Amino acid sequence: MTVSTYAGKWVGEVTLYPRSTRTRPTRMVDGLDWQAMMALIAPTCGPTLCNDKQLLTYFTLGLLRSDVALVGKTLASARQRGEPEIGAMRSAAHVTTATAIVFDFDGLNLQQFLMVGTQVLGKGRAGLAYTTHSHGRKDKPGVRVRVVLPVDLRMDANAYRNAHGVMNAKLFSGLADETGKSLCQQQGVYGAHPERAHLAKCWRYEGDVFPLRDFLAKHQGAVAPTRHRVAVKHATPSAGTVARDLPTLERLTQAVPYLQADAYHDWTKGLMAFKALCPYYPDGSVRELAMRFGNTSPSDSTRAQAATTDPRYDPGQVFDSAASILPPDAAAGVLLGMAKVRAADLVEAARGSRTASPESRAAAAYLAAHHRQTWAMLARSGSEGRS
Repeated sequence: MTVSTYAGKWVGEVTLYPRSTRTRPTRMVDGLDWQAMMALIAPTCGPTLCNDKQLLTYFTLGLLRSDVALVGKTLASARQRGEPEIGAMRSAAHVTTATAIVFDFDGLNLQQFLMVGTQVLGKGRAGLAYTTHSHGRKDKPGVRVRVVLPVDLRMDANAYRNAHGVMNAKLFSGLADETGKSLCQQQGVYGAHPERAHLAKCWRYEGDVFPLRDFLAKHQGAVAPTRHRVAVKHATPSAGTVARDLPTLERLTQAVPYLQADAYHDWTKGLMAFKALCPYYPDGSVRELAMRFGNTSPSDSTRAQAATTDPRYDPGQVFDSAASILPPDAAAGVLLGMAKVRAADLVEAARGSRTASPESRAAAAYLAAHHRQTWAMLARSGSEGRS
């Protein structure tokens, strides 16, 4: 039986595309167990035979947001056709989270291939490996294979990039293709050229998911951070000790009433920001605040109802399984920034009313106490409007 931290059951999602050049999905599937995930990516009937690999079905892990504006050529095409300019597409702004990870290997010799396989496949663990479309080409020698692993963490795009880099360095000696670090990088399903169909191979394993949580705890820092990521410069203090320059627990508590996430992406971002702060505050205190945020934020119209059956919408499950790689100061900035915006919106919405509501008065007091520049701007614009 495949197991994970999700109430004893691994749950995955995958998005499918009709070919490599398409950014709009044909299908998004959630609630998958590992057997169903493998069946979508590498059916037991064998590889899809196709002369041109770009015409294969492609996939990305996780679902796509449908409440974000389209970008690039996809946006231009939608405008030309008179279609909505908001919807699901394959882009960094549209990806959500994933509970599996993909590695692409090109041109391995036999010894390297065996090393990759023995590191993560079999031994009671779940996994999927299959040769890619170009395997067997004379101008591309060596084994060309794709590996998909279910893991015990739900990762956003940043956590996925980090996990991919650490696993590639520590398990695979850097042999995996670097482009695979992106959660929006599409991958081909199990396919082969008709003339090389006899060379196609697939390996399917059921069992326990890869223990990514413990693996990262052991090897975090094995890979230097990328240029756009800020490394944590101070050592993680013991629980119960608030680091210098971080807000006090009282300050975070005061911000919670103004933490509202109307979109799933912002909801998970808030929970992961709370998770990143856990080591810096008394045990359990940050999780309690995170649950207040997670249970009161609507996220979307289905979150509360879906939480009973879908772990992606359960704040406790998301928080406990999250792998947040935000530095603590950045995590605090995410939360306080969200609160500032919400409080300012409440004050703006009350402008012009004869009697301010208790909520708007409390929001004004919060801004005046903690976000003085924002409060001064709101007060100034209000007085100018009355003059």
